[in-house]
Amino acid sequence: MEELFIKHKEWLESQGQNGTQLILDNADMTNAKLNGKLLHEAKILECDFSNKCMAETDFENSLMCSSIFNYCTIDGCNFRKSDLQYSEFKNAKILNTSFAKADLYEADFENATLSNSKMINACLYLANFSNVKFKNIDFSGTVFEETILVGAEFKNIIDIDGAIIKSINIGTFDNPIILLGDEAKKWIQNQI
Repeated sequence: MEELFIKHKEWLESQGQNGTQLILDNADMTNAKLNGKLLHEAKILECDFSNKCMAETDFENSLMCSSIFNYCTIDGCNFRKSDLQYSEFKNAKILNTSFAKADLYEADFENATLSNSKMINACLYLANFSNVKFKNIDFSGTVFEETILVGAEFKNIIDIDGAIIKSINIGTFDNPIILLGDEAKKWIQNQI
């Protein structure tokens, strides 16, 4: 795996002239050494990172659909502009991490803890944040649409007023209770 990371770094640094873009499908990443790796623009589909501890890994602008990060500790990582549709972060501990401009369509963060992180301009359409603990999260420009927030806790939230809150679901995926617009925003503000 390490050789693939080296070739990907060469590919990035040479703007595609040397090395090889990292493309993984359905790979077990649980033993991969990811700390400090530069993995911009990688294609990492349906890969399993469960129970990993990763720090300072840079996945910016990567395609990571349906990947699994359950029970991970993620610290100082960058998922900016990444496509994380259908990915799972259940029970993950996420610190100092950027999801700015990330596509989190139907991503599942159930029971996760997110702190000191950025969701700036992220798309949270149908994302599941049931029982998530949010602390010091920047939601500037974040789009909430049918985002599941039942049981979510909010502390020291940054710029919820700058978020685009179309609708939230305070029920479950199977039994939704949808709040729209101002009612949804008021519900979130009352949780803070």
